[in-house]
Amino acid sequence: MCAGPAIDEVRLRGDSCGGEVTCVVRRCPKGIGAPVFDKLEAELAKALMSLPATKARAQFLAMVALCQTQ
Repeated sequence: MCAGPAIDEVRLRGDSCGGEVTCVVRRCPKGIGAPVFDKLEAELAKALMSLPATKARAQFLAMVALCQTQ
């Protein structure tokens, strides 16, 4: 991995760090969002939910929302 010295230092300590990702799509072909399954938004969600920290955050937010409605 070539993530940079700061991230390598965190990794060597056995710790983790957060980040932010911005996605920009240019010249997207027509019809990419049309199907019910496997559309662009679903593919992006699938990719994000494959990251353990993202999945944990999503589950935490779902639990917070659930607790607020009860």
